[in-house]
Amino acid sequence: MSRLDLALLLTLLLLVFYPPQYVYVSLPLSVMAICALVVPALRYRPGFWLFAATLVGIVSVVNWHTTDNHKYLLAYWCLAICCSLATRDPERSLQTVARWLIVGVISIAVLQKSLSDDYLSTDFFYFELLFDRRFSGLAQYVGGIQEFVSDLNASARRALVNYDSVLTSVKLASSGQLHDLARFVTWWNYLVQCAIAIAFVAPSNSRPAAWRHPLLLLFIFSTYLFAPVIGFGWVLIILGIAQLERTAVTTRLLYLFAFVLLQVYKYPWSTLFPGS
Repeated sequence: MSRLDLALLLTLLLLVFYPPQYVYVSLPLSVMAICALVVPALRYRPGFWLFAATLVGIVSVVNWHTTDNHKYLLAYWCLAICCSLATRDPERSLQTVARWLIVGVISIAVLQKSLSDDYLSTDFFYFELLFDRRFSGLAQYVGGIQEFVSDLNASARRALVNYDSVLTSVKLASSGQLHDLARFVTWWNYLVQCAIAIAFVAPSNSRPAAWRHPLLLLFIFSTYLFAPVIGFGWVLIILGIAQLERTAVTTRLLYLFAFVLLQVYKYPWSTLFPGS
């Protein structure tokens, strides 16, 4: 199977399992994708992907206040497939677009983190580890924050932000381990993304370019274990696969393994380690 065929197939699976959350879009998108899985000819029609991009794009803009960032990336990707299929060499066109989408997404992420007041200070991840349920397993098993402590912090936060609250501050329970963990996660995420941006923007025959796929895979395997935003991870995997040469069999298998493994990552750590 060519990289074009595989990229289209995986994108269809993405539309089936992780469409936008609104049923008036998710239902037609899923039906369309299933039809294209059953009738392969459909997936090679530019109009199919233009319609998919339009649906995802419109619902993302209309519901911008609740839309995850990777839904915009999915809309761009569907549009890129549409445009690539209309060219003389769709596979090469899609390879080029996939590379520059990664450059754009990762570079903007690095820029945003660099300019943010609370990211490099580690405040962002410290707060996320304390309050974001997606990180509760990591905070508990690595950061040393027990469940009752998380409940106390949640109560303190509610008391502060309640509409009739007269409080101006509250004290949160934490641990030295959590501060260290927040520092590690912050700089790991930042430095890996910097390396990915450099590798993908570098000329294809340069030394940094040889690290493109290892770095992207490292980012996927490490990041989504703790922040299981599977839709985003799947998009990055598809963008990586779209750039692979036919001889890169091992790398392709690693991407496919990651595609499946991210489903396992969906389960909270507490369900994987009951009674811990």
